[in-house]
Amino acid sequence: GAGAGGRAGWSLEGDMQLCEALNEWSKLLAVAHHTANLPFRDLHAMLAAPAGDDADKDVPPARLGGRALAMTQDVKRVSRSKRALTGATADELLARAAVLLTLNSRASRALPLLCLALPEEEWEKERAGPSMICPVSLAGLPGFEGGGGAAAAAADDPAPNGANGGLSWQPLCTARRLRSSRRLLLTSTKRAFWDSLLTTTTTPTALHHDEYEDPREVRTIKINRVKATPQRLAAARNTSERLKSSVFGQLHREMRTWSSAAFRRAYLGKGHGGQRRAFKVKFLGEGVNDYGGPYRAVFEQVTDELQADQLALSSAAGPSGGGAAEEKAGGDAGSAAAAGADANGDAAGGSLGTRCLLPLLVPGPNRNGQVGSNQDKFVLAPGPASYPTQELTHFLGKLVGMSVRHGLQMGLDLPSLVWRPLVGQSLMVPHLEAVDTLASRNLHRVANAGLVREGRA
Repeated sequence: GAGAGGRAGWSLEGDMQLCEALNEWSKLLAVAHHTANLPFRDLHAMLAAPAGDDADKDVPPARLGGRALAMTQDVKRVSRSKRALTGATADELLARAAVLLTLNSRASRALPLLCLALPEEEWEKERAGPSMICPVSLAGLPGFEGGGGAAAAAADDPAPNGANGGLSWQPLCTARRLRSSRRLLLTSTKRAFWDSLLTTTTTPTALHHDEYEDPREVRTIKINRVKATPQRLAAARNTSERLKSSVFGQLHREMRTWSSAAFRRAYLGKGHGGQRRAFKVKFLGEGVNDYGGPYRAVFEQVTDELQADQLALSSAAGPSGGGAAEEKAGGDAGSAAAAGADANGDAAGGSLGTRCLLPLLVPGPNRNGQVGSNQDKFVLAPGPASYPTQELTHFLGKLVGMSVRHGLQMGLDLPSLVWRPLVGQSLMVPHLEAVDTLASRNLHRVANAGLVREGRA
């Protein structure tokens, strides 16, 4: 119903924006991981505090609780930044916040019992394996303003059935409704569910009888970083040699036969500084012991190799085209993928800044053209994906998942164009523009030209 002063009742968008505000208030008040522990008494005093220079005069410091006085303006700024919350009083905001906290409390207990997969995703798996198709909305282009438009863009949902010329049947299900309302779930609720999934799916590791010895399941991988320096990799004769010498390639050779359960191991050894791991690292020619630092260094170097585009790669070809054919015949997936890159011309030259050391990622179009935003982003290498290339990409995904389990951050600068399909979210024109401004402009020109022709007809 209407609030004080005749304010309209709460809408779904208002609830979603209030959840966003709750997430931000939790960070300000240092309870980001436990939003339910928000100090409502202090929060009410800050929201009800007069604006301007009189804020400190009329609000008793004891009521705010020490440090809260300095946060008053930040808390009020958050509420003012949410358009749907305009005009709501402190009482209305916190009363509705209590309802949303109760919803999240119940959702946290229900999430482990719900299937989050859509029916069509299950059909695709049964028919032909996991679907690689991501729903795309044309909202934002001239002539495509209908069928969801701004509302769909705001909710990050694809257009409804039949909108934008698409014909599909989407059966009603709990998973679809939950996805459409995901912004009602607080970050702490999602994080708690995510952590519980990681804990549940972690592969158990039997401890050694000597607490200072590592279990036999935790294998030691030998890595030669001397031959994997950026300068040596750039000087390699072809992509195949470059991949074999890289830390990423060495890891792939050692771990390609591992079961999925081995990647989900998170062993925490005594004296390892709290670093969870699935394997130990031995750097050849370096007198270091792996108590956590070398393990983290491996993931950091893999990230650097994948996104290294500032070195001019060698265009020298070895005998018979750099030996790509022989290496491909050897059955190594990395060599075969590199041979495919050589066949496409990726390893036979290439200007500075247009390619990376390894063939999985390439600089984004905006980075290449030095135009638009997000010039620090990389995208997956275009072109037909051969089986070896898919295997290497799959292996990269396993490394990313392993780093998440072990509290490591791989600084992969990938745009939303890559991440959104991975979590089942639709792609729209602004996501393309964020990484390829020129392509987006051309798309708009084509759409405008079509409208002009339709008008003349």
